[in-house]
Amino acid sequence: MLKQLRKLVYVANKQFQRQGLTDATWGNVSGIDRERELVVVKPGDVACKELTSEDMLIIDMDGNVKDGEGKPSPDVLTQLQLYKAFPKIGGIAFIHSTWATAFTQAGLGIAPFGLKHTQHFRGTIPCTRTLTDEEICELYEEGVGSAIIETFASIDPMTVPAVLVKHYAPFTWGESPSHAVSHAVALEKVAKLAYHTTMLGLASRRKVAPVPDSFYDMRG
Repeated sequence: MLKQLRKLVYVANKQFQRQGLTDATWGNVSGIDRERELVVVKPGDVACKELTSEDMLIIDMDGNVKDGEGKPSPDVLTQLQLYKAFPKIGGIAFIHSTWATAFTQAGLGIAPFGLKHTQHFRGTIPCTRTLTDEEICELYEEGVGSAIIETFASIDPMTVPAVLVKHYAPFTWGESPSHAVSHAVALEKVAKLAYHTTMLGLASRRKVAPVPDSFYDMRG
């Protein structure tokens, strides 16, 4: 099982880079084995093109490396919090894509201006609160996780599988690592569309036509 998960996470990270969702070693995709409570991640500060599936790290739910060489990137501490808080997710992507990250830096959520958005996200993709000074200086990754979990207190994370962390970066997730990447691709596209819609002055508070459940469930 873990060998297969290692391969899935490796492939997802390769796809992540091919889609242009990260620069250099920024960003990564992880996956979880719920039965064993182990997570597979890419080693930090290493580009995926320099690795093989066997180089993927296996860590426990406290972030301790159980198998593999190197250390995970610090954002994995945030991802572990999300795995604990959202038990249905099987994979998480940490993103630095241009359009979605611009919304995080502006501190803005992405409203559902059209059907392309609602095919993947049922409602506004939220932006978190600003982290406290203590969280920024002492417990940054834990603070990011807390802010995300607070943001989803009244939102089903499986119907809005993305978040914009204010002044930081986006995260997406899904049933598997590949689903997390698919949602990252969708997030970047709808962020670009939302930006241009706003710049054209056509953004409004009107609701788009409802999407049938069968149509939403076909999202890729």
